[in-house]
Amino acid sequence: TAERTEALAAEARDRDLPVAAREAFGRASQYYRLAEFFLEPEDDRKPPTYERLHTAFRSYLRHASGRPEAVEIPYGGTALSGFFVPSLRAGSSAPGPAVIVTGGLESLAEEVYFAAALALAEWGFHALVIDGPGQGESLRWRGIPAVAEFERAVTPAVDYLQGRAEVDPQRIALVGYSLGGYYVARAAAYEHRLAALVIWGAQWDYGALWQT
Repeated sequence: TAERTEALAAEARDRDLPVAAREAFGRASQYYRLAEFFLEPEDDRKPPTYERLHTAFRSYLRHASGRPEAVEIPYGGTALSGFFVPSLRAGSSAPGPAVIVTGGLESLAEEVYFAAALALAEWGFHALVIDGPGQGESLRWRGIPAVAEFERAVTPAVDYLQGRAEVDPQRIALVGYSLGGYYVARAAAYEHRLAALVIWGAQWDYGALWQT
C-alpha cells in the first residue's frame, strides 16, 4: 500500500497536481511509518522502511501549506531533528504563540506532525515538532538514546523558538502525549520560560503497564 501510494504521489507531482501529490505523499509516509513500527529492531527491513518514510514525508513537506521546514535543535555535542510548522492563520504579521510538541516512547516527528502540529498550525499556533532523545531520526540515524531528563531537549527547543522573529517569546507552550506526557511534565519543572503545559495521557512506568 505504501509503495503504491508513493507511486501515485510521484505521478501527481509529475503531472503538476500539487494537492494530490501532497495528500498521497502524506499518506505514503504514514503507511511506511506503521510498517516500520511493527518490525522488530533486528529486522533487516526496518532501516530501509524508515528511510522510505523519511523520503516520502519530505516530499510531502515540499507541497504542504505554510512551508513547514526541517530544523535541527542543538543537543549536547550533536543535534535533534524536527520540523517547524508555521501558523496557517492569515492576517497578522505580529509574533504569535508557539507550541513544542513531542510524542512518546516510539513516536516519530512525522507521526506527531499529523497527530497535533498540523491542527495547531490551522488554529493559529506555530508548532515545533522534535524527535527527542530515543525517538525517530535522533535515535535511528544519530544514535541519541532516550533519557529521563527531557528538559535537556526542551530548553534548546525554547531557545530556538525565541530566536525566530515570528514567535512571541513570552507565549511558548509545551505538549506531550503518552510517555511524552511524562517527559514534558518533568521538563516544565526545570524550564521556566514556558507559558503553558499540556500533559496528554502521560505514561511513566511501561514495565507496570506491560504486566497488566
